[in-house]
Amino acid sequence: IWILGPHEGYEGEFQRFRPFLLTPLGDAFEWFWCQHAPEILPDLDGNPDTLDLLVFDNGQNRSFSSETAVPPSENYSRAVHYRIDEKAKTVQQLWQYGKELGSAYYASFLGDVDDLKKTGNRLITFGGQLYTNDQPCEDIVSGVFGQTVTRSRIIEVTPAGETVYEIAVRENAYTLSAETYQAERISFSDIGKTWSPLSETVAQRMGEPEMCVPTREIAPPLFFTKRMSADFSKFYREGNRLIIDGQLRYDNKSYLIGRAYIVFRSQDNVAIFPSYGGMNGRFFSSVDLSAVDEGEYLISIAGVVREGNDAASGKMRSGHFSTPYKITIPTDIKKVEKGKE
Repeated sequence: IWILGPHEGYEGEFQRFRPFLLTPLGDAFEWFWCQHAPEILPDLDGNPDTLDLLVFDNGQNRSFSSETAVPPSENYSRAVHYRIDEKAKTVQQLWQYGKELGSAYYASFLGDVDDLKKTGNRLITFGGQLYTNDQPCEDIVSGVFGQTVTRSRIIEVTPAGETVYEIAVRENAYTLSAETYQAERISFSDIGKTWSPLSETVAQRMGEPEMCVPTREIAPPLFFTKRMSADFSKFYREGNRLIIDGQLRYDNKSYLIGRAYIVFRSQDNVAIFPSYGGMNGRFFSSVDLSAVDEGEYLISIAGVVREGNDAASGKMRSGHFSTPYKITIPTDIKKVEKGKE
């Protein structure tokens, strides 16, 4: 048993844990702060007493005290490789990448690092980079609720720290939130490829998209409520599926947890499709239009949001609202039509 972390706070009743604290070795050693995604690496030195650990160090504050906290404008995030000697109760820092990038890559929340076995490279996700007036900030709550600009960067680097490629994910006209939870590198040799036109660009899709099919999780809603609404960043048709990407709001406020249901209603039929939920009420649905009977349908959204960070806490609020969109099945119509109900 060992504890990897700063040695502060082990006084009084916690004194009994001090024998398990790992002793850092080397002048270049730094602790992690608000870390994410620890990964145990293969045995790299042939020593049964050691363990190699890769972790993303967000670096939040880099202190337990507000008096000595490092401000976002001077802080940094990084990927770190530690080697722990479980017998000697020591820890070394063998490799890091990110400190040299400074505050431009500081991610106070979210993050990931993966060891890529085929190449020995590392894939690093600087997941939650918060900005106010284009300067790094620390307002995580506002970032989670989509009220502060949130960006992210994904970088693959060699063991020597050379950049293989880099992806910058930024806000746009539809949303302030562009955080990335975790990135994974997938080889095209392991998965099928198809080409698909998206908007005015051509993108390469890996495999076949998973589509939402009708559900009976909720009864068909009968009335509209004005308090529930949504902001849509995507609402378009692609072949036999309808893509909807948005953010639920209740009384024009976003909530941490949300779930949306896409309601198709014609004169004779009702079909309800679930969505995939994200943080701060965001949802995504890829509706399988082949599962809908022929007819002209008006599209509405039934939604539920909840205060708190899990299903057991916070007050739940629900509603049902119309959208200006309608769709005609069969799928010989090329696009979703926007018109009044």
